[in-house]
Formats: sequence, structure tokens, C-alpha cells
Amino acid sequence: MIPKMDETIGHCFRLYVELGEKRSIPKLWKHVQTLDLGVTLRQLERWSQQYHWRESAVKTVEVIAQRTEEVLLEDSVSRARKLITGLRSIQDKFIERLAIDPHDPLLDDKQKMRAIDPDFRDFQEAVKLERLILGDPTERREDVTTSRLVVELGESELLDAARAIAAKRYGLPTPADIKAIAMTIEQESP
Repeated sequence: MIPKMDETIGHCFRLYVELGEKRSIPKLWKHVQTLDLGVTLRQLERWSQQYHWRESAVKTVEVIAQRTEEVLLEDSVSRARKLITGLRSIQDKFIERLAIDPHDPLLDDKQKMRAIDPDFRDFQEAVKLERLILGDPTERREDVTTSRLVVELGESELLDAARAIAAKRYGLPTPADIKAIAMTIEQESP
């Protein structure tokens, strides 16, 4: 079990971690000298061994990175929610205003001004932005010939095609290769 570091040792360890990936005790000692902490190179080396600074620094950096990632992710999710709420509000208002007929004789001038002469491009852009924020595709990117193949070919034919592609791409044996190997093994067996 690693003993608990006192305040000076803990401070030196934090400085050691802050040196980054290329940290070393000699670099730490040069830095500590500028701070006038009254610590010798020999003390730093002894503390480094006693408290396993090298391994502890790696673990500390991993924990810091993980926590930073969690905070950034939480912030990103919160921001995305706010953006989507705003975009949906715009979409709802657009839809509400589309329902207003600007040529309705019962509307006064103020109500007619609220009416939108429908511009589908604005609505389409709002929908695209929402999909983009959610990570959904915003454009159709499917290969039409592939989709026709899926409809026209049966499941077994698609599996055979997938195996052939895997064999070509990853060097996996094809069903024909496996059959030939099995026949060879059977022939060689006494």
C-alpha cells in the first residue's frame, strides 16, 4: 500500500503530473528549484520511487481526461438540447403561421402580417439542422443499385455475397475454400 503524501510531496507530485507526457524527475527538479521549495533532487527521486509517481501520474492523467470528457459531453448534450428546443420552436411557429391564410377576409392587417408566404426551404433547413445536431444523416447517401440488390436478392444470396466480400477484403476463406479443405482432410484421414 502506498503511504499518504504530505503537503510538500503532494505539491511536488502535482507539479510532476503537470509536466505532461515527457515528465521526468530531473525536469521536475529544475522546475522545483525556481519555486524555492527547498527540495533536493535526491528527495524527489526517493519520493518518486516510494509513492510510485510514474504509475500514479499516468492514472491521474487518465482520471483527469475521463472527467474532462464527461464534463464536455454533458455540456455538449445540454447545448444540443437547447438548440433542438429552439429549432423545434421555430418549426412549430412556422407550421402555425402556415395555417394562417393571408387572403382570409376575416383577418385584420396585424393578423395577415403574421401569415407566412410558405417558403419550404426555411422549413427544410430547420429540419436539416435538427437532424444534424442529433447525428442523423441530412442527405440521402444510399447507393440506389445496392438498395435494388437488397430487394431483388434473397437472404442466402446476400449472405454468399457478404462472405465473398469478406473473403476478398479480409482474407477470410470462402465456403468453397472451407469445403475444399474439409475434403482434403477427409482424404488424408486413415
